[in-house]
Amino acid sequence: MKKLYSIGETSKINSVSVQALRLYERMGLLKPAYINPKNGYRYYRDYQFIYIDIIKYSNYVKMPLKELSTLFKTKSFKEIKHLLSNREQQITDEIAYLTRVKNDIHSITKRLNDIDEDHLLKISNITFNGCYVSLKQVNPHDSYEILDKEMRNVEMSLFKSNVDYGSLSGVIYDSSFNSQYVFISLEKDNTNYFYIDEGNYLKITFKLDDLEEAKKILSTFLNKHNIHPNKIYLLQHITMSIYNLFDLMVKLEK
Repeated sequence: MKKLYSIGETSKINSVSVQALRLYERMGLLKPAYINPKNGYRYYRDYQFIYIDIIKYSNYVKMPLKELSTLFKTKSFKEIKHLLSNREQQITDEIAYLTRVKNDIHSITKRLNDIDEDHLLKISNITFNGCYVSLKQVNPHDSYEILDKEMRNVEMSLFKSNVDYGSLSGVIYDSSFNSQYVFISLEKDNTNYFYIDEGNYLKITFKLDDLEEAKKILSTFLNKHNIHPNKIYLLQHITMSIYNLFDLMVKLEK
C-alpha cells in the first residue's frame, strides 16, 4: 500500500505551511489524496509533491496561482510554455516600468539636491531626455491659473482613456510667449502623440510668482545671442510642485 502523508508531514517535507496547503485545496489546485471521513484529517501521496513544487515555483515568479488550474488538468507542455511566456513578457514590462520609475526618482532626487536660491532666475544649459506628451490647444493669452486647469483636464482625459501619464506637465509657448498648448507627459512612448525632442536646452528655473520675470530674462538672453526658437516650454515636475518650482526651456539647435 502506498504511503499516505499527513498534512503536517507534507508541510514539513515540502517546506510549505499547512495554511498554504489548505488554501491550495480551497482553490481546487491540490486536493488531498484521502480525507478521513471520521475526523476530516487530510493525507497526500508523494506524487502530489510535484504539484506543490510547481505551485511554489509559480509563487517565486509571481504567476497567479489561478492560472495553474488548466495546467494541472491538462498537464499540457503547450500550456506551461504559454504561461511562462506570458509571465516572461509581464516581467519584461515590469522591468521597463521600474526602470522608468527609478530614473524618474533619480531625476527628482538630483533636482532636490540642486535646489539653491542662488540658482533661480539664472540661465543654464541642460540635457533633456525627451518625452511624448498629450496636448490640448489653449488660448494665446490665458493666465497660468487657466492653463493649470487645462493641464488637469488633459490628465483626467488620459485617466479616463486608461492611458498611463507621466510626471511632467507644462505649457508650449511660441517665441513671443503666447500659449499654444498645455501638455501632460506619457508614461510610455507612443508615436501617436507629440514628442518633445531630446537634446541640449537652455533653462531658467523660477518660482511661479516670478514667471513674468523669468520670461523677461530668457527673452533678453535669446535676443542678445540671436536665438530664435519656434517653441518655448514651461515645464513643471508634478512631484516638485510642492516647491512651486518651474523651468522655461529652449532647445538649442545643432
